[in-house]
Amino acid sequence: MKDLKLGLQLGYWGGGPNPNMIPMVQEAERLGYDAVFTAEAYGSDVFTPLAWIGAHTERIRLGTGIAQLSARAPTATAMAAMTLDHLSGGRLILGLGVSGPQVVEGWYGQPFGKPLARTREYINIIRQVLARKDPVVSEGDHYPLPYTGEGSWGLGKPLKSIVHPLREDLPIFLGAEGPKNVAMTAEIADGWLPLYYSPYRQEVYADQIGAPSWTLMMYELKKAGISSSDVELLSIDGGDAMAVFEDKGVAAVGTWEPLLSQVVGGTSREGAHILLHSGQYPGLILDVITIATAELRAHPDKYAGFLRSIYRAIDFYDKDPDKAIALMAPHFDLSPADFLESIASGVDYTSYEENIALFGAPGSRGVVDDNFDALMAISIDVDMADTALNSENHIDKTILDGLWDGHSR
Repeated sequence: MKDLKLGLQLGYWGGGPNPNMIPMVQEAERLGYDAVFTAEAYGSDVFTPLAWIGAHTERIRLGTGIAQLSARAPTATAMAAMTLDHLSGGRLILGLGVSGPQVVEGWYGQPFGKPLARTREYINIIRQVLARKDPVVSEGDHYPLPYTGEGSWGLGKPLKSIVHPLREDLPIFLGAEGPKNVAMTAEIADGWLPLYYSPYRQEVYADQIGAPSWTLMMYELKKAGISSSDVELLSIDGGDAMAVFEDKGVAAVGTWEPLLSQVVGGTSREGAHILLHSGQYPGLILDVITIATAELRAHPDKYAGFLRSIYRAIDFYDKDPDKAIALMAPHFDLSPADFLESIASGVDYTSYEENIALFGAPGSRGVVDDNFDALMAISIDVDMADTALNSENHIDKTILDGLWDGHSR
């Protein structure tokens, strides 16, 4: 992997910028990192921190990861990109993405529909600005230039950027998940910013076949006597489910909560309802901590101590959540109220006793054992696996035995 390059993703701001942001990026540059990326949602913007970082670094590339299309007109994004590229000596990577309907419609007040068409038009305009060969013109439905629609004074004319770009080939990356979006990225962009991608697990993006949701859907289709060849199955961005379902040629969509309920409650189509929910399979989809068997056997005390610390923290949170939140919030640069809001809909901590019920004590079966074997059977039944694994040989729960022996809870 001689061509492997490392990037640093700074993520979103909470209550304010990380005070160690500049030293961290400078250390990444010293270590040979190729690029640093900033993010935006509905708080801090994506370009301003890069200007600050660029002023304190010399070599590391500066990437937007991602600049949301709805946050700026395409020409405004091109202006920011050209400006920052000049100021940084040609170090900018322009990462773009459509975001999701919650942000686009809830924060920017714009319709989310037709994300692929919007992206194509957006990039076409930016390419024209960067090329600076002719005045910029766009006849698309989403970003017409010059604008001649309702409310127009009729005085607009095609314009060419006053600024000469430092690089006409300034790299444009796209954040993309679904197959059509990824295919378009390969066609019109210079790079791809995937979600949850690992070079060691490239099959994750092969239609997400291994996902529990996909497996359950295939299982339910088979129970209904429907083969996968009887329907057309397409992978989409989960956040695109609302817009996709508005197409009356689409029979059903799959996504996660709370988007699933929002699709049903917000669609203009009559009779929409939930056909299949993972809640019908309690305990099947869990967040777990995994560790290599050899590492666990080499350092059992270390990981037992790690688990005890987690369970003590959960006990403390359950006993006095207000005090626990007041202690945790500063570590995320959030106020206690903002921290509580951030975890209210998506965090469910399980105590030691609840995990014993899930995993079962050593020598006995638990919910996880049963679900592991059930999901394996489903995978075999719908031809998504050809080798049956079993929980007995693949789940080691010995660390839970005597976890508190000689230790206070």
